[in-house]
Amino acid sequence: MSVIVFYLQGNSNSLSTIDVSAGYIGLESYQPVFTAILMICSTYSCLTFWFITLVKHIVIDTHCKEKMFEAGVILMCIKTLPITIYTLLVTVQRYHLFVWTVFSPKVLYEGALLVLVSVISVLLVTTSVFLPICKIKS
Repeated sequence: MSVIVFYLQGNSNSLSTIDVSAGYIGLESYQPVFTAILMICSTYSCLTFWFITLVKHIVIDTHCKEKMFEAGVILMCIKTLPITIYTLLVTVQRYHLFVWTVFSPKVLYEGALLVLVSVISVLLVTTSVFLPICKIKS
């Protein structure tokens, strides 16, 4: 669902579709860190929503810290595989004419997404340590 909404919001694998104006909302002066954070939040807002929904499902519905740990590890594995494949493709086709217009923006998008997923996965794994052991709902 998050990938569908990513494209429905007008994003694509081109750098020209990044909504730069979202990075300057509420800022009076140029602050590159806050601008980047706001742009990432705007670009990956739906993905973040679905991650929060996943956490809600795991914490409220299952109450199981093993599931939280598994979710963090599985998310990292799922997002690491595509970036690895795209990096290999860019390396193999580095002399191709369109590598900088087609493959490189995709690698940048996947890299930014991997950073976001890494932060969320670390939070999932870290919070799984502090959750109580599985409770069976009656």
